[in-house]
Amino acid sequence: MSISDPLSTRAATLIAPISKQRMAIPSAIGNQSSVNALVSLDVTVAIPTYNGAQRLPALLDQLRSQQQVDHLKWEVIVCDNNSTDDTLEVVKSYQADWPSQSPLRYHFGARQGAAFARQHAVECAKGELIAFLDDDNIPADNWVAEAYKFAQQHPEAGGFGSQIHGQFESELPDELKNIKTFLAIIERGDKPERYEPAKKMLPPAAGLVVRRSAWLAHVPPKLFLNNTSKSAGLASEDLEALLHIQKAGWDVWYNPNMVVHHDIPDGRLTKEYLVSLFRCVGLSCFHIRMLRSKKWDKPFAVPAHIANDIRKLALHRIRYGARQQLNTVDSCHRELLLNAVKSPLFLLNKARKDNSQAREDERYGDRDAYIKQLTAALEGDRFVLYQQSVVQLSKQAEAIDSIADSLPSQKELLLRLRSDENQAL
Repeated sequence: MSISDPLSTRAATLIAPISKQRMAIPSAIGNQSSVNALVSLDVTVAIPTYNGAQRLPALLDQLRSQQQVDHLKWEVIVCDNNSTDDTLEVVKSYQADWPSQSPLRYHFGARQGAAFARQHAVECAKGELIAFLDDDNIPADNWVAEAYKFAQQHPEAGGFGSQIHGQFESELPDELKNIKTFLAIIERGDKPERYEPAKKMLPPAAGLVVRRSAWLAHVPPKLFLNNTSKSAGLASEDLEALLHIQKAGWDVWYNPNMVVHHDIPDGRLTKEYLVSLFRCVGLSCFHIRMLRSKKWDKPFAVPAHIANDIRKLALHRIRYGARQQLNTVDSCHRELLLNAVKSPLFLLNKARKDNSQAREDERYGDRDAYIKQLTAALEGDRFVLYQQSVVQLSKQAEAIDSIADSLPSQKELLLRLRSDENQAL
C-alpha cells in the first residue's frame, strides 16, 4: 500500500523541515534504561504474519542465506498474528536447523491487526534496529548488511525504507503503473533521499527499518488506524506510526541499496481489490491530516479540508462523468476522493466506539493485561490438556445410581494453564 498521495488530497504538512545541517539526534522520552535493557543485538528482522505458512518459506530461505553479516549480531522474529494455519509448524521446522549466529524466534500476537503484531515484535526484539519485512517480501541477499550500514552512516535517521520492486504473478498492466505505489512498489532512483515532511510522502512498513528506541519512545502502543482487514475501512497504520517518529524530530530516508521484491498475485490487480484499497486510504486520510497539523491550526484546517475535498470530488465528477463510465484508475481516484469526504464522520464514529470499548475495559478489568498474559502463556507453551471424570450432582443422577456401574464412563477435557512452578491453575 502506498503512503504517497498523488492526488494531494491530504493536508499540507505544517511540520517545519529539519535542517540538513542539523546533526543532533532526538532524545527518546520515557524510561530509556528499560528501553535499552533488552537491546543486545545490532538488528532484529521482524516478520508480522497472518496465515503465512505458504509464503514464509521463501522469505526464511532468503534470510538464512544473507551475505556480509559475519560482523553483525542479529536475529529473526516471526510474529504470528493469531494465525489459523500451520505457521507455527513452519517456523519450528526452520528452527531445527537454523544458523545459531542469527537465532530464529517465534512470538505469538493474540491481538489481531498488523499494527499490534509490529508493536509486539518491537517489544520482544533484542536488536537496536528493527527491520520489518512482510511475509510476501523477498529481500536481496545483502539486505540486512545494507540496513545496518545505512543506520551507521545516518545516525539522525529514525527510520528508512527500501527500494521495492514488484514481483507480479502476471505483467503489470500499463494503466496501473501510475498507481503502483499503492501496492508498496517504491522505486525512487539509485540515490539515497530524505523524505521531506512538506512532500507528504513516507515509505510503507514493508522493507522499513526503524530504531527501536525511537519507536518505543514515540509510537503509541495502540495506533488509531489499526485494523484487521479491509472490511474495517481503515488503512495507513504504518504511515501513522512513522509520522509519530518523524514529528518527534527524527529524519526518515529512502535507501536504494536495501532492495526488496514484493510478491503480488493477480488478485491484487483486480478493479475490485484496488477500489477497496483506495476506499480504505480515503476513509483513513483525515486522521493522517490531523497528525500532520499543529494544534493551533486544526480548528481552521478541518473546514478547509472538507470544503476542498468536496470541490475535488465535484470536479472529478464533472470531468470524468458517472462512475459506470470510469476505468480502473479513474474509479480508484473517485473512490479516494469520495471517501476522503466521508472520512471525518467515519473516524469520529470510530473514536466513539473506541471510547465506549475503553470504558467497557475499565469496568470489567484490563483487557490488555489479560491479552498479554494469554500471549505469554501461548509463547511459553504453558497450556496443557487435562482429562477428568464427570461427577453427576443432579437428582436425576441419584435415580440411576443403581445402574451407574453399567453405564459408560463420562469424562471431560479441560484446557488449563500451568504456572511458572509447573502447577495447573
